Amino acid sequence: MKRIVFIICISGLLTSALSAQITDSILWSGKQRTYKFFLPPSYNGTQKIPLVISLHPSFSNADNHMNAAKWQLIGDTANFITVYPNGTSNQQGGTNFSWNAYNLSTGSTADDVGFLNAMLDMMIANYSIDTCRIYISGFSNGSWMAWRMMCDFTNRFAAVAPLSGSWKYGKDGFCDHGGCNGSTIPGTNPPSQEATLNCVPSKRIPYMYYRGTNEVNLTDRAITDPNGNYFWSRHNGCDTMPTVDTINSNGDQIIRERYLNCQDSTETIIMNVVGNSHTWHASATNEFWKFLRKYSKCSGTITTGFSDTNWDEKVTIFPNPANSVINVDCKKDFQIYNSIGQLVKQSSQATNQINISDLPTGLYFLRADNIVSRFMKTE
Repeated sequence: MKRIVFIICISGLLTSALSAQITDSILWSGKQRTYKFFLPPSYNGTQKIPLVISLHPSFSNADNHMNAAKWQLIGDTANFITVYPNGTSNQQGGTNFSWNAYNLSTGSTADDVGFLNAMLDMMIANYSIDTCRIYISGFSNGSWMAWRMMCDFTNRFAAVAPLSGSWKYGKDGFCDHGGCNGSTIPGTNPPSQEATLNCVPSKRIPYMYYRGTNEVNLTDRAITDPNGNYFWSRHNGCDTMPTVDTINSNGDQIIRERYLNCQDSTETIIMNVVGNSHTWHASATNEFWKFLRKYSKCSGTITTGFSDTNWDEKVTIFPNPANSVINVDCKKDFQIYNSIGQLVKQSSQATNQINISDLPTGLYFLRADNIVSRFMKTE
């Protein structure tokens, strides 16, 4: 009888434990601008929760980016809202979008800065969002746009996490080669132009940056990205030289550069994925969230309530989804059930890494006492 009752509970979770995906739009500068967002299953409109904005690369869109980054899957258990906005297309009706991060960057005249600020205002007005814990990320051209927002609207964000794209400044960390006038950056192929303005953040802000070590072609990425560590470590008042170590995360070998002793409770961390080129790296979303979740712009570093073992009374599972191993931050005995309520694995509190390679692909639930978290097993 107890088994039947638990199966009914799991069946209910199948309908309620999935993110609510919503598509919305704003009329901005004469254009209908669209975005998608995910509400975590525990969202009830009363508790204020964090929000992550993630921006797609050039010639892509929100759908493609959300399938690569998968922020919403972490948001399910970590209890945050994920927003994927769309840029604009130069072709009428096209779905290959880009961002006008700064003048001359993409040949676009779209007011993407205004759109993103308006979208964020709309989300705050309509949903229960902790405005102290808003974060921004992006990939490639989306990373440029994230830079634009964190340079010009730093006060809106608690921490930032761009991947493979930066502000187009010269080797001194600002615009050079003729000044901030959109001049061509020497050595770029195809020719790439600088921003017309310096990046001047209004405050120090925690910064984690991802890139692949094989991004070595003479493009604006290869020339400007390595200066990001110099720019942000200097801006955040960190040590001049980083502490370097190597970590492994979700199959990625990462050379991690940490600039320590930063001021105002900030950090500057550069994650170099060995052997990878221009892609959303397998470990990026999990490592980004482990970094971002620590920060509130209202109180600096979060020291209570969001520790590795207690995210809003949920068990932390990462990576999620996973195909071979999951890491579980839990100090209690726990059990794993499949989608029809069958017990498939159990473990003691001494175990925090579980081999799931023998499980079929699908949805699973991890239960510790009365706390239930979900994860996906992939091929």
